Amino acid sequence: MKKKLGFLLLSCSWALANSAVASDFDFKGNFQHDNDVMSFNLTINSPDNLTVFTSSSLQGGFDTVLTLWDSNGNQVFEDADGSSSGLGGSLSSNGTVYNYSENDSFFSLFLNPGHYLATLTQYDNLSASDKLTDGFFRNDPNFTAAFGCSNGVFCDGIQRFDNHGNLLASQNLTSEWSLHFLNAENAAVSSVPEAPGELLMATGLCLLFAVRKYQATKPTALFA
Repeated sequence: MKKKLGFLLLSCSWALANSAVASDFDFKGNFQHDNDVMSFNLTINSPDNLTVFTSSSLQGGFDTVLTLWDSNGNQVFEDADGSSSGLGGSLSSNGTVYNYSENDSFFSLFLNPGHYLATLTQYDNLSASDKLTDGFFRNDPNFTAAFGCSNGVFCDGIQRFDNHGNLLASQNLTSEWSLHFLNAENAAVSSVPEAPGELLMATGLCLLFAVRKYQATKPTALFA
């Protein structure tokens, strides 16, 4: 079933961090449910490459999906398996090296100036269509429980077998995510209402800001 956008944050307010030149932005946080969606507003001021990747799977975090949308809510790109990163690697953001694996998401795209929205979900909560207003596929807040891990949430969907060919129990993953934007003028955690019309209106109002700090109970932005 389709899930309309519902986010962890309660409002569209954040600390300001305007940047006159392209910079790196680092965020981390935790999901509460399997089908949570985090969104991030981006500003690109000149034609250039934007690199976006997660770095939480090597610490046991859930398998991520990253989707990029333009200012009209049209899908630009979606990465569900780190297809752009091969088998993983490492990148530096704000002077810190972050390692990522094939279970992280990664893409590097040439973008024209404008405002964009990036969304972070857990696999396989993919976008329902190439329109942001159609939301995301998973409606069940514990959809990974079907994989059979003992926690019943944030279960690893990869099937593993022992030496005798017997299916092993799904591994418990964590709710943690870490996300990095390289070479953007602004990036900000965004809170978007569930209703599609309110979603696009809120996106338009909130595109020009960036996060420096967030309360400990909310996703954290880390900057040099």
